[in-house]
Amino acid sequence: GHRHLEVKSAGTLIFATVPLSETLLRWADAVVVMGHNHENLIREKFESAVGEKPVFCLDIQDRYRYMDNTLISLIENKMTPVLESLGIPAED
Repeated sequence: GHRHLEVKSAGTLIFATVPLSETLLRWADAVVVMGHNHENLIREKFESAVGEKPVFCLDIQDRYRYMDNTLISLIENKMTPVLESLGIPAED
């Protein structure tokens, strides 16, 4: 985790453990997605809940297993500019 963030996760598929909802999107100050397909779906299906919030796409293909070390490294590296653009300091 990152000490300056409060994060929630949700899925865009109907069988997701925690399905994405308007309530979750309204809670968020910003949204981070793995792929452009997720970004497009969110912007189309939840347009009013997303509003003017920043939506960041990490552009990571859905080919990794849960907690895969390569996936974790990709996310960490791609989140650095996202955090910088939000004015959130890097972890020590």
